Amino acid sequence: MSAPQPSPRRRGGDRGKGRPPRNRHPSIRIGTYRAANDRLITDYVRQFPIVELEWPPDAIPLERDTQAWIEQTPDRFVIDVVAHRLLTQQPARPESLWSEVRDLLPTSVRQKRAIYLDDVGARVLDATFDRFLASVLPLQRFAKLGTLVFPFPAFFAPSSRSLDYLVYLRDRARDLPLAVEFRNAQWLDSRHRDATLQHLEQHRVALVCVDEPQGFASSVPPVGAVTADLAVVRFRGRNADLWERDDVDDAQRYAYEYRRSDLEPWVGRLERLAQDRRTVHVFMRNAGPDAAMRGARLLRRLLAGEDEARPEGGPRRDRESDRRRPGSGAAPGSRGGTGGRRRPPPRGR
Repeated sequence: MSAPQPSPRRRGGDRGKGRPPRNRHPSIRIGTYRAANDRLITDYVRQFPIVELEWPPDAIPLERDTQAWIEQTPDRFVIDVVAHRLLTQQPARPESLWSEVRDLLPTSVRQKRAIYLDDVGARVLDATFDRFLASVLPLQRFAKLGTLVFPFPAFFAPSSRSLDYLVYLRDRARDLPLAVEFRNAQWLDSRHRDATLQHLEQHRVALVCVDEPQGFASSVPPVGAVTADLAVVRFRGRNADLWERDDVDDAQRYAYEYRRSDLEPWVGRLERLAQDRRTVHVFMRNAGPDAAMRGARLLRRLLAGEDEARPEGGPRRDRESDRRRPGSGAAPGSRGGTGGRRRPPPRGR
């Protein structure tokens, strides 16, 4: 593989509005998520040194999208990429697949509104992985690729088949950094936790630490475990009332305004993850770029030890969830009450 090439330099630096505070922990990088095909990124790049890219559910991952981020970001800017939905066993829309991959699908599968991994064979899976890697490899060539993130659905439960799939991802990705996020509480319960962490460490796969509502079958505790050279943390909001309801959209489900009291306990956790100068990637994934950016700036100030860290404006959803048992408001039929393997409709990650 060719040596990394320098990326085009951006003028102006981080001066002016949005300038980051003094960084006491240079190995901890904080940012938010952005659509990979977003071209309006100048203001974001001025404020944050890292981003998590994800293509919209109906978009095909293309090399030109990652190339645009390469050209508009400064040297040492880091880009994590969320894997294609089919690779994370999430329901994927046929139109999100490359034409040469769609041509491999049986007609009956191609006509479905959503395709699951069980609907396709090994040939389609391999082709999907290869095309996805082709769209992100430019980031590696320009030394900007952080890690590939695989957020699995709640029905991806601990089993020999699931463990084999994680090995498949590692083998297919070769030496590229990988991180996985589980949405099934069993992965880190007392019965499976040690085996889960050992398996991830053996195959050099980072466990994504999460901040999310607790008390559901899909809830994973905020375990600060290190299973690879890189640690990844995702803040997904704490909107417990709507977390597993099927009658709300993602904008409602993930609507949450992080406050200082939410984030202060994470300062110590992040510092422990960053021990021995380990790199830590932190992303705000609560709904709405504005709310996510406010939370990222607040966490950055807290890590910098600024006494004047204040919660920024914006409505806070789920004001009562911290004072009552999560899940009490879950609608009948929501995943919170079943704990089964029912496949949810397509939703955000």
